[in-house]
Amino acid sequence: MASLLVALAWLGRAHLLPERAPMERGLRAARALDCWGCHQAAERSSGPRTAPSIFAASRDPQRLVARIRDRRIHPAVAVAEPVAWDLAAWIAVTQLEADRARAPGAARHEVARAERLARRNCFGCHGELGQGGARNPGSWKGYVPGLFGRDFDLLTHQGDPAVVRQCIRDGTPRSFHEGLSPLRLGAWFTARQQVRMPAYAGSLRADEIETLVRYVILLRRLGPLDAPAVVRYRALETLPELAP
Repeated sequence: MASLLVALAWLGRAHLLPERAPMERGLRAARALDCWGCHQAAERSSGPRTAPSIFAASRDPQRLVARIRDRRIHPAVAVAEPVAWDLAAWIAVTQLEADRARAPGAARHEVARAERLARRNCFGCHGELGQGGARNPGSWKGYVPGLFGRDFDLLTHQGDPAVVRQCIRDGTPRSFHEGLSPLRLGAWFTARQQVRMPAYAGSLRADEIETLVRYVILLRRLGPLDAPAVVRYRALETLPELAP
């Protein structure tokens, strides 16, 4: 019996361990290193800045990582390469968010329009660009999952557009309450967590829900966004077409 329990725990470990995107790890590293102590963002600063705003940092991931690790630029901070890449991901996503805010109507293609819709309805809980991070006491892992990876695939049957549509439209997919599924246990947590998925059927048009479905599937396909992936995301203009 003990061996069986160990085996089940080993098989289910991916569903028990926290899942963090590079951006979120980078944000945690930035806080630990007190990056804001020097790089006070102009938009949020009140007082003299001792270093340039991160919004003015290079948009090239390789150059950005090199500058983060350059001891001539940061003599008091030694940053390992994996941490530097996480910081670069956080900076890249933050820069993109700031660029969109400065020119909200500049990009009129499908991805930009869908992103604006998701920013109004999704990112407040699922994190900027769906990268997760919002705390959710009482939930399975203590946070709202991102729109990528193991957590997302478990909740949506491997990114099934029909299930994603149910989640957006109804709040909770039927699979949480039907059949013999590990999600039946998830329903127990869903009923007790502080932040719950709202049902958007009453507040969004059918075409807006469909836009969000296509956008969420795009984020799922991109996976957790590192800095190079953010660069690729910036260049995208069209959403994926989904099978009817």
